[in-house]
Amino acid sequence: MAKKTMPSWLRMALSTVRFLRPKRTANGTGSNDLARRSSQTIHAPAVEADRRESATDSEITHLQSKEPHATSQDRRSSLMDAPVDIVSMIFDLLPLPSQACLALSCKPLYGLFGYILEDEDLAWPTLDTKHYKAPLVAPRPPRDELLLQLEDDRWRYCSGCLKLHPHGLFFPDRTSKCCMYEAGVIDLCSCLSLTFFDRMHIEGWLRAGTTDTLSPRLRQAFQLTVIKGRRHLLHKCSTADGIYASYDLEIMATIGESKHLEVQTRYHVHVADLKPIHLFAIDWRQLSWEKLDPPLLCPHNCMVAFVCGSDRERREHCGLCNTTARILACSESRLSMVVEVVRDLGGVSPMDRQLWNRSIRPALVAISQSWYEKYRGPGMSRHTLKA
Repeated sequence: MAKKTMPSWLRMALSTVRFLRPKRTANGTGSNDLARRSSQTIHAPAVEADRRESATDSEITHLQSKEPHATSQDRRSSLMDAPVDIVSMIFDLLPLPSQACLALSCKPLYGLFGYILEDEDLAWPTLDTKHYKAPLVAPRPPRDELLLQLEDDRWRYCSGCLKLHPHGLFFPDRTSKCCMYEAGVIDLCSCLSLTFFDRMHIEGWLRAGTTDTLSPRLRQAFQLTVIKGRRHLLHKCSTADGIYASYDLEIMATIGESKHLEVQTRYHVHVADLKPIHLFAIDWRQLSWEKLDPPLLCPHNCMVAFVCGSDRERREHCGLCNTTARILACSESRLSMVVEVVRDLGGVSPMDRQLWNRSIRPALVAISQSWYEKYRGPGMSRHTLKA
């Protein structure tokens, strides 16, 4: 069996502790003022930290010393005996994924640093949490780095679902990071995104009317309602594109006559100005690119192009993902209108799953790139956009 190596974040922390550990004088007193001021250690914190029910059950009481000649009294890791102030200094030096790993390593450290798990960079990636970085190519997100570091003999990172799965959900003879469903993430709106497992749980909720298998995220996002004897899941939210209009959304998910999961979204569009927007005349240097957030009818069509375009240019059906869109109502001034979008997300069989895969998130990168290239100001370099 191959010998397990010490994680990089733990090796960095221990080396920093040895560097910051107060020097001992002849009479055994410490010469480090910071360590002398703080006599509390991780095992005896000065303030009782908040305990969360979701804290990990595995508790590492002691980390064994790697020094070969250490006595039994000195085998306890210096990290667990270090003053709280010094451990906090170490924590600040670590990158975000390593900070989360350190917080999850044991209950005392979770009590001190568990708040780092609330960082928005570690949150489930919805469209609200996306970050546009010129040239729309960013390094691996901190959340992905964290999940890769948390892989072990039981859990494995899925690059399609962006979550940890048991090893049993992966093909044993493949090296792919994607689970056996080979399905990605679908964005219903700026605040709600679904994995294929979410899709199966939602279908079970619609068929049985129970929420036993639902995650708290889905249970809070949807409200179960019955319309004409059929169960529907309702979600409401609002968004804006940053330059043109604001949108109030009503999303209803149900099992259609074809036994597929169908999502109907109604956009109540409120246009900001009577005059048409000339996108090339906008001073893009005064706009932050990450604030430019046009809603998507589907991963291949933008709401702004649908609302602003002429009747001849308006695409009411997407042949790539079988999405249909139409304007239900429009005021005389065209300041307000209602747009209905119906998306067929398919079933659970391998053939039906193709509809899901046609609507997954990777197409968002292409449409964002196209939007950027088409509507940036004349002579603008993507590197001049404010991040």
